[in-house]
Amino acid sequence: MALVGEWKSITVRRVFSGLLSVVLNKATGLKGKMLGTRDPYAILRMRSVSGVDTWKSSAKSNTRNPTWDEQTTFLVQDLERDVLEIRIFQNDVAQRLFVTDDEIGTSILPLRMLIDKQPWGTQYNVSLGTGQGSAVLTFRLHIFDYPDNPSPPLVTPLEMLEKRFGNEILLPDNIVPPCNIIGFLQVRVIRGQGLPWCGPGQSSPAQYKVVLDIGRQKFATRPYRWLGCPVWEEYTEFIISSAEKDTLSVDVVRQPTAVTGPDSDIPVGFVQLQLSTPNLDSGPTWFNLLKGSVSNAQRLSHDSSAVTPQIMLDVRLARLAHG
Repeated sequence: MALVGEWKSITVRRVFSGLLSVVLNKATGLKGKMLGTRDPYAILRMRSVSGVDTWKSSAKSNTRNPTWDEQTTFLVQDLERDVLEIRIFQNDVAQRLFVTDDEIGTSILPLRMLIDKQPWGTQYNVSLGTGQGSAVLTFRLHIFDYPDNPSPPLVTPLEMLEKRFGNEILLPDNIVPPCNIIGFLQVRVIRGQGLPWCGPGQSSPAQYKVVLDIGRQKFATRPYRWLGCPVWEEYTEFIISSAEKDTLSVDVVRQPTAVTGPDSDIPVGFVQLQLSTPNLDSGPTWFNLLKGSVSNAQRLSHDSSAVTPQIMLDVRLARLAHG
């Protein structure tokens, strides 16, 4: 059965759509303050719904018309909302204390605008502001699962998941993945069981949410009120740099109440999954929760007379590879 058919009610919270390769070719006619030595460099930022990815070029000595021909690659999440920011600075070679580098010019390019600038691989002249010069860049966009289409269609997350869930993501030879990224961990948070109906001293059903993290990447489901068992049915992705070293931490917490305080998520149980674990990607699986949370490192067993709390997850690793 197709994944789309199985997941009609799933909530997709974060998915990576593709890669944007950017070659910073050169800049011309830079103005700005340019006092003393002119050593311009560039900072590129990809602003997406889940954060900012930053890249910095080298500085070119004593010139208003620097040539870099340097390349970087950014992950793309939302083709409609992600934005590429280009900023040119003058390097402060004097290294004076508390002095920041002067900004020469800025340009902000919505990815939607870049998609309209077909064909890919053509150099584009980008204005850095009135009278501040311009930068020349080359863009190549690769949408996952559409390697041979020069004008990739915009597809919904579920359509993308149907094609790539748990499979290799093939890239064309001219697209180089960002450094230290081997692929994505795709996690479907499905449901829980054995969780207490309510908290101590409470009579109304408890609300539970699941917090996932790998390193500094974090994701939390929406809270779900316990009615037989919590059913989250949410999907997210994490960037993976090492399948041998990265660990997925899963915390199940109870939402705060007027009694516990507004900022006090109550740990219910946790599990840590090594991505190198054999058969980790064998489909929807129940995992027993240890008592406590990952952060306080409690590893006590639950009361043997009670049902062991569990969470059902579907975890897959989709690797980036050249076809």
